[in-house]
Amino acid sequence: MIFWLCPIQRSSHFPRLASPFSVSATLLVKKRMPPKKAPAPEKKAILGRPGNNLKIGIVGLPNVGKSSFFNALSKTDLGKAANFPYATINPEEARIPVPDARFIWLCELYKPASQVPAFLTCIDIAGLTAGASTGAGLGNAFLSHVRAVDGIFQVVRAFDDAEVTHVEGDVDPIRDMEIISTELRLKDIEWVEKHLDGLKKTGRGLSNTSLADKAKKEEIATVEKIHKILTEDNKDVRKGDWTNKEIEIVNSLTLLTAKPITYLVNLSEKDYIRKKNKWLPKIKAWIDENNPGDPLIPFSVALEERLAPLSDEEKKEEEKAAGATSALGKITQAGYSSLDLIRYFTCGPDEVRAWTIRKGTKAPQALMPRSSDFENKFVCGEIMTYDDLKEYGSESAVKAHRLENCGSKENHTKGLNDSIMPRRNRRVLFGHSFTGPGSNHHVIFTTTPNPWAALYDISQLLNTGLDRETLATCVSMIENGVNPEALATVLKELRREAVGLGARSPTER
Repeated sequence: MIFWLCPIQRSSHFPRLASPFSVSATLLVKKRMPPKKAPAPEKKAILGRPGNNLKIGIVGLPNVGKSSFFNALSKTDLGKAANFPYATINPEEARIPVPDARFIWLCELYKPASQVPAFLTCIDIAGLTAGASTGAGLGNAFLSHVRAVDGIFQVVRAFDDAEVTHVEGDVDPIRDMEIISTELRLKDIEWVEKHLDGLKKTGRGLSNTSLADKAKKEEIATVEKIHKILTEDNKDVRKGDWTNKEIEIVNSLTLLTAKPITYLVNLSEKDYIRKKNKWLPKIKAWIDENNPGDPLIPFSVALEERLAPLSDEEKKEEEKAAGATSALGKITQAGYSSLDLIRYFTCGPDEVRAWTIRKGTKAPQALMPRSSDFENKFVCGEIMTYDDLKEYGSESAVKAHRLENCGSKENHTKGLNDSIMPRRNRRVLFGHSFTGPGSNHHVIFTTTPNPWAALYDISQLLNTGLDRETLATCVSMIENGVNPEALATVLKELRREAVGLGARSPTER
């Protein structure tokens, strides 16, 4: 049993509002303890470096079209494309806009002065060869560049061209994929064995009583599990079954095979247009056997190079004439999603911007890039779906039909296609957890001044907390049209009166 002290005296100045500063009588009320809630399921941790500013690297053997693909993707000539191995030595970086029909529609609706889409940071990495894990062909340097990125675009050559040499002498994408997979895995084995030796040397004589010793033993066990997956199971680390505690240890090692891979098969323009190539079924079978679930996207660097310099209208005409469309948008989306990145929008006449965050990020943290005050002063917000906004055409029309009020900072922002869309200069916002790509597109934003945000400001102004009854009454009054500033003035007068009558001031409580 628990007992609550409930104020029963009402203020004469504010009939519906129990003054939080003057209470002359109390009523003892007996209440039953509510049943315990079932424990919430543990949120699955994500493999990889935490954060929003993630990068994806282009990896493959020399002369498979990596730098040409990078140039077409970035619409630059940063990539050192040439018909000889190791034309690229130092990595090149570019930010690629992520295509999004929602963003385009929002820009058309708000007609902002500034438009900022979501971006995918892409790195062009030099070609790897057999023996790279032991340092062959500047392998150690190139593998360090792979270690620095968070995901991989693996480019595989599946076209014959006598004028384009191949480092292995002939075209065999299955062999090429085996080489890259083996070199990444061998480097991870070397990395893990060194780390494991160091742990075992410092872990001699560990006890079972110390928490630090127990944590060290758990780390050793996890690293041994990683080693077994790489050596005995012949699997990439990302394909292992890991607990959240184990994922923390895996992430600390920045392993190459823990990074998500998107396979990009570079076809001739002819094969891409006719959607037929003898290697594609074999490549798909290899992926299903060795890395099931990894995405496979056919494309043609030759076609992309022709389309890259064209205007949008010229590009559409050329695609229509060729009977095939560019795959760069699909590739960019796949790379963005492989990093577990999602986005939300801020919209207004001055700017429409897409903000990139990690899937599962909660609303206060999702808003952190805009201001640290968002996380500290977050209370709640009002949400609208993208479908509703598009159907009704305006914020006010959506509010009149399907406004949903929400209020818990423990909720997540709805991922990729449930995007937050706060009006500028709004302090307090809220969202739900996102779903994956392909689901309904949503937008979340604040509309009218939020009553909970106003109450937070009032509470800060008074330098005191408000009891539950006062909060409920204030919310009702604000929703019924009472100006929050006027309400704050009334509450200040109540406080002065309460202090003048001898009640304790907020600083004395």
